[in-house]
Amino acid sequence: MAVLVSFERDGTWGETRVCDGPIADRLAPHGVDWGRWADVDDDTPLVRAGADFDRLLADHREALAPLRARFGVQAVERLRIARGTLGGAALRRQLRVECTQAVHEVHVVLDGTGLFVFRVEAGFLGLLCEAGEWVAAQPAVSRYLDVGKPPRFDALRLLGAGDPAARPTRAPVVALPDHDAFVEQMLALTGNALDDE
Repeated sequence: MAVLVSFERDGTWGETRVCDGPIADRLAPHGVDWGRWADVDDDTPLVRAGADFDRLLADHREALAPLRARFGVQAVERLRIARGTLGGAALRRQLRVECTQAVHEVHVVLDGTGLFVFRVEAGFLGLLCEAGEWVAAQPAVSRYLDVGKPPRFDALRLLGAGDPAARPTRAPVVALPDHDAFVEQMLALTGNALDDE
């Protein structure tokens, strides 16, 4: 279940949205697109046990084709971080640095959850995504990703043409909930549980 929260400039928790249409409508004016790319159930994981990168791309070629065409994807990488991942703590810190990029960046979530935070004029938008969902940021959109502690996040990262290097914004840091605090607050407000918990 995707959850979108609007935060004030000072980090105050604002409006919470959990329905697909309102989430997509709220994100779009800020250069962010969101949607679902696969149906997920406990019996059919999106990543086959032991599947390598090429097998993973082949398994999802048809489902990913519309995203590749829509965002002019030129490169695909895999971003996977879990408990015990070598260098995982450093990668988690790196992902939490607010940055921009000069290309479209699409995260196609395969497993786990990730909290994507976007800086907007009125404050921030926090979007919790899980397996079967995707989120795309246009070039120059300021954002960061928090994968929780311990992390469990596996995604394909689709990149548009150009230099995909992240450029830190060095914007003032605002105290926003991290992934785990966000999930805890969301569960308290909605009474719902994430599919993977």
